[in-house]
Amino acid sequence: MKDPSEELFALAQKTENVKFRALVEHSSDFIAMISIDGEVEYVNRTGRQLIGIPLDGPLEIDHLEQILTPESWRQYKVTIRKTVTTNEYWSGELACWNYKAKRPFPVESTVFVVRDPETTNPLCYSLVCRDITQRKQLDEQIRTQIGIISQAKFELEHKHNELLVLNAELERANLGLTELAATDSLTGLNNRHAFELRIVEETARSARFGAPCSILLLDVDHFKLFNDTYGHLEGDQILRDVASILKREARAVDFVARYGGEEFVFIFPDTDPDEARVAAERVRLAVERFPWTVRPITISGGISTWSPCAPTGWHLVSLADQALYSSKSAGRNRTIHAKELPTV
Repeated sequence: MKDPSEELFALAQKTENVKFRALVEHSSDFIAMISIDGEVEYVNRTGRQLIGIPLDGPLEIDHLEQILTPESWRQYKVTIRKTVTTNEYWSGELACWNYKAKRPFPVESTVFVVRDPETTNPLCYSLVCRDITQRKQLDEQIRTQIGIISQAKFELEHKHNELLVLNAELERANLGLTELAATDSLTGLNNRHAFELRIVEETARSARFGAPCSILLLDVDHFKLFNDTYGHLEGDQILRDVASILKREARAVDFVARYGGEEFVFIFPDTDPDEARVAAERVRLAVERFPWTVRPITISGGISTWSPCAPTGWHLVSLADQALYSSKSAGRNRTIHAKELPTV
């Protein structure tokens, strides 16, 4: 005869599993389980709807490559899998394919490792996505409006004195719109959108005048573990404190922004590789020496410098990301310049 307590425990487990599956299945986010080899094991209803396959029945896709666009699939193979292996998770923007509409759409994504609770061996990857099509469209509208206002300002400067009052009003409106679109709500730093606009200006200046320009991409070490241990409210406070330190350490000419999640980025104008290393170490030490109350916090960083071989902001971020990955692999709490990485 079975122990009644065992039957009650089994029933409770079954009930919790049903609740959890219902939560995942009806989540407003696209949730998928991907095997270590990239095979699609599960997609919830929101995910099926977003990629345009039947909501019920067998999956009509069997591999992650069929969900992502070719460019995002390359990013997954080259960068994301390595990052997830080292950091347990990755967060950023990808593009998925909608089979019904036959078009791609952008998503804000998080990929993390699901491990066996007993052996800690990786079981699969979890992919959580949110459609950001409307947000991207709004960003584009904001960029268009900023362009229109800037053009209007340029034209008004050539008009008569009676138009100066209108010009000043437009200038104030333009400044307010730019600040609204460029500020990260949690940390008060510039946001990723503002960084992407600024890095275009700085790399264009480097290309035109040959002036050096470096960036530092940095990441709070073991931040996921901190969040899991102390909660997201404490984690948010850590991000605010780190942001305050970075803002204090930035020179007047530097540009500092929150890049996403626990990642931050500096632009160092007119700064060569050696000077960038010195600046990056100053920032790293400032975080390490801060009187943290919960537990010590450190950062790891990757540095890259503009050159004709890395002429765009995308190139600089990609190289800095590789150097950041090396800093993590080498033990964290350090900064490495992309020039120090072995050439393939």
